[in-house]
Amino acid sequence: MTKQTDLKKQPFEKNLSELEVMLEKLEVGEASLAESLAQFETGMDLVATCRAQLDTAEVTVEKIIARSGKSEK
Repeated sequence: MTKQTDLKKQPFEKNLSELEVMLEKLEVGEASLAESLAQFETGMDLVATCRAQLDTAEVTVEKIIARSGKSEK
């Protein structure tokens, strides 16, 4: 299983892609219950990491906009 700290080091796009692949595997439903639970747990880690990466990007955009607005005045 991928640790969440390892996921944070990966780019957002890679984490999102891994999440999409994992969802496809879960939707097929061919994995055992134990495998499905492990994939689900990793998927939840991916969701949390992607959300944190998006939050960080949003803060960065807000700072850029605020800085840009101050320079226009």
